[in-house]
Amino acid sequence: PKNKIVIFIICFVVFIINAPAFYLTHAATLNFYNYSTGSNVNYSGKQVTYTLNNQTIPLSYPGILIDGVALADYEELFGNRLGLSVQRNDNKIIISDGKTELVLNLNSKTARKNGKAETISVAPVKLKFNNETKYYVPTRYVAETFGYQYVWVSNISTVRITKTLSLSAENNTISYNGTLYTIKYQGREIALDMPAIQYN
Repeated sequence: PKNKIVIFIICFVVFIINAPAFYLTHAATLNFYNYSTGSNVNYSGKQVTYTLNNQTIPLSYPGILIDGVALADYEELFGNRLGLSVQRNDNKIIISDGKTELVLNLNSKTARKNGKAETISVAPVKLKFNNETKYYVPTRYVAETFGYQYVWVSNISTVRITKTLSLSAENNTISYNGTLYTIKYQGREIALDMPAIQYN
């Protein structure tokens, strides 16, 4: 009887220790419908997170890798978080900062930057997660088009996006590449023309 109790305790401890790993392995799978291929996908590859000037960018669904290229939803990442002007017209995605206009087409590796055709490595795709439709675009290409520095950190599946801001303060010109902050009031984010920064 004592041996059985000891064996039971050992088995229980082994299960508890391995349970989190088991959960994480299965929780890491993303399920979505890919309109480009017309198929349901059980994605078990790297899930990509993004930071902007060292601040984590919250996204409804993580980025994914296609042929080694990181993609994420254009509206959340580049519109809501990086403050670029974004719009979509059927299969055409238009991103602009007022000086540069980038036009991407779903399922096409041809993009247009200020009207000039450029070839990109992976085409934008339309995906459906839990009845939510998202339009994923190659994030390095888009970020670098608008002057952002882009670093892929493979071991933690994270993209670090940074941009140096040129600011004037107290009659001094400052190059700022620190953390960019958002401001919230009663739990709601306040729309600002420029992000908040930490000074002195």
